Amino acid sequence: MNTKIQVSSLFAAALLVVGTVGFVSCDDDNEGGGTSLSTSDMYGNYVGTVRTVAVGHNGEAESSEDETPEGVEVSVKAGRDTIYFDAFPVEDIIVSIYGEEDAPAIIEMLGDIKYSVGYTPALGEAQDSISFRMAPEPLKATISVPSESPDADPAVLNIESQISAEGIGNYELETSNLKFTLTVMQISVKDEEGADVSIPNFEPMSMEFSMAKAQ
Repeated sequence: MNTKIQVSSLFAAALLVVGTVGFVSCDDDNEGGGTSLSTSDMYGNYVGTVRTVAVGHNGEAESSEDETPEGVEVSVKAGRDTIYFDAFPVEDIIVSIYGEEDAPAIIEMLGDIKYSVGYTPALGEAQDSISFRMAPEPLKATISVPSESPDADPAVLNIESQISAEGIGNYELETSNLKFTLTVMQISVKDEEGADVSIPNFEPMSMEFSMAKAQ
């Protein structure tokens, strides 16, 4: 009888130990719970800068070793499959069309230009980042340029920028940093009758965005 009691007691003790180890193991697994990455972690508002540099004949962005272009402040919102700009940074695009002297007046006439870019996200193998491919559409804007003659109607110009995204964007979980590059490959300007307006000396430009999630 005593032997049976001892065996039963040992069996019960063994179950208790196994159960305790199981609970500890579960607790360890759940430590840092919520750190597992999901593509939804990329959703949110971001602020940062965009740096614009010329694109060389080999398709690579070029910047002088002695002079690095300063970044322009920019903000975006990342949704489920789209990145939204409330004010796309068009300053460098307009300067490339109209020159440094005339660009400020054109930029003021344009105001804030909304733009959105679709993207497809994928989790990184290390589960610590999200890579994404972007599918930008042309950026379009319309401006009315006052005539030098007070009796003439303003000239309506339609600007269309062809934008590409050859590289892969990245979101880093640890830092909440978002980085991607858009390239302005071509710009066309047409008047209200659809006739092309010449743009001399335009060169493609790479726009390198580096932002952090807003708190």
